[in-house]
Amino acid sequence: AIPGYLPYPLARVPPAVPHRMNLLTPFSLLALAAGLSAQSDLRVPAQFPTISSAIAAAANGDRILIAPGNYNESGLVVNGKAIEIRSTDGAAATTIDGGGAGTVFELIDIPSPGVGMRGLRITGGSCSGGGGILVEASPFTGTRTFAEIEDCVFDQNAAPSGSGGGISIEANTEVVVRGCLFLSNSASSGSGGGVAVNGAFFGLDPAPFALIESCRFINNSASSGSGAGLS
Repeated sequence: AIPGYLPYPLARVPPAVPHRMNLLTPFSLLALAAGLSAQSDLRVPAQFPTISSAIAAAANGDRILIAPGNYNESGLVVNGKAIEIRSTDGAAATTIDGGGAGTVFELIDIPSPGVGMRGLRITGGSCSGGGGILVEASPFTGTRTFAEIEDCVFDQNAAPSGSGGGISIEANTEVVVRGCLFLSNSASSGSGGGVAVNGAFFGLDPAPFALIESCRFINNSASSGSGAGLS
């Protein structure tokens, strides 16, 4: 645990009653459960100085392994790559700080089995939707985005003019969020300070499907909408 920060370790938060919303189809769950078969391990910072440079070099099936430390990065876009991004020592030891400069991670157009994100502390993200992570699909490609986010901590991320301070899950996506902690995230003009699962734009795109399981929501806020923690 981070001394003086939380009374329990961040890598595995205390279990809670699962919250399920628009459950994934059995086929999709099987695809996600199959995991990612790594082709190469890309190590940050031993091989790549930044997470951004490792993402740029990664190919489908690769793993990005992040060593303990604080990484001041934002605008990390994973576009069309089914890769895994994970820490080597858990969220208590690995922080990615967006510094209020935009969303920390944007996941877009990632086919099954999708992108896996594990053991990261994500903080300081600020974006109109999805300060910590924005999961979306381009309306022009028709590619459904798949993601699994596990054992991560989202704290003090913000959506100052939208929804989903911690995570925003948009149309035409399938997402599993498991074993994560959402602490002091905010949505100033929308709903879901911790997580927002948003509908399709005017019903034109397929609706999102999300499984939110064994997560904890503490001191999140939504000033102008519903669901301080989850919407």
